Amino acid sequence: MSEVIWVFIAAVIVLALGGYALYLAVALRKRERQRALWRDEVEQMVRERSENIHNSIRVIAGAMLEQQMTMSECVIRLSGLLNQLGPVGENSRYQSLHLAAAELAHIPILDDWKALKFREQMKHLKEMDAVEQKYGDFVLDVCRHIQQVGITEESAQQEQSSVGYYMPNKPAGG
Repeated sequence: MSEVIWVFIAAVIVLALGGYALYLAVALRKRERQRALWRDEVEQMVRERSENIHNSIRVIAGAMLEQQMTMSECVIRLSGLLNQLGPVGENSRYQSLHLAAAELAHIPILDDWKALKFREQMKHLKEMDAVEQKYGDFVLDVCRHIQQVGITEESAQQEQSSVGYYMPNKPAGG
């Protein structure tokens, strides 16, 4: 009789462990489905954000070409948006935008600009004009390119043109 009890206890233990294993398998599958849903939601959010950034870039480039904003404003905005795109925005094609934005980075904006005295504003406007003269053609080339082609990883990798590439003038005799 003791053998029957041991067999019964073993069967109960095996059934309990099997039930627990089944419970864990179902819970794991449920968790994997939830993670897949979350991953899909995150990927969708990233796609939408990327689309919004691309649309903003196209709008700003168009506004620049239609002279609805200053080149300095365009450069600062485009450089910031391109930085959000990661490797695509770091393409050498956009070097002129990033260089010009770096030269303009110290200039106050919005309320800080309004708080400046007239002489300080004029000083900064002269700096902005110098940057626009230095990079203007390159920025316009980039804006035209964005309007025609847009910004995609494929075009950034395939096309190795000099559009928007700034090469500073080398001093004579050097």
